[in-house]
Amino acid sequence: MIIKVTNQKELNEALKEKDAEIELCGNGYFEINGSSQVTAYGSSQVRASKQVAVTKHGKNTKVTGGVQIDYTTATTVKQWLKDYDVTVEKGVAILYKGVGDDFKSQRGTFYTPGTTPSAPDWDGGKEECGGGLHFSPHPAFTLKYVPFAAKFVACPVKVSEIAVHAEAEYPDKVKAPRVFKPIWEVDINGNKVEGK
Repeated sequence: MIIKVTNQKELNEALKEKDAEIELCGNGYFEINGSSQVTAYGSSQVRASKQVAVTKHGKNTKVTGGVQIDYTTATTVKQWLKDYDVTVEKGVAILYKGVGDDFKSQRGTFYTPGTTPSAPDWDGGKEECGGGLHFSPHPAFTLKYVPFAAKFVACPVKVSEIAVHAEAEYPDKVKAPRVFKPIWEVDINGNKVEGK
């Protein structure tokens, strides 16, 4: 269950929910204590105590406090799949997409379970953005690109067709010309949605 909160009061209430994933929205100030995991995007600022490990992705990341870990962006598909712990079997990686209630992406492609969509604008992997179908390594990562995703799908993609870009502006996504095998619906944790 995803709970979207816009202020500290809503956050405090949401933290009482068991097994909830909380999304902090808007321009609010939030304080989180204890054992927590925070993923920040855009122009967010995170201040961490010295007991907190902070992984910095990309050379333009600004962090103060915490124990800082500099992550070097993957320059090969093999390294990207390893870095993001992507499941790969027989040359096929399981990647994810966040979509609307109708399984349609923001760019208009349908990712309906049982289908194998392909990109009409595939550019051979040349550009980081556009020119293909874009995927994330985990359903939760899709929220960076589709903050209000209603559903998530698992997409089997041939490793040999995945394009990774060195010094990417968005290092946590890749693209490919198509989905290789039929898609299935999953929850935010990557578990198959039964009956789908």
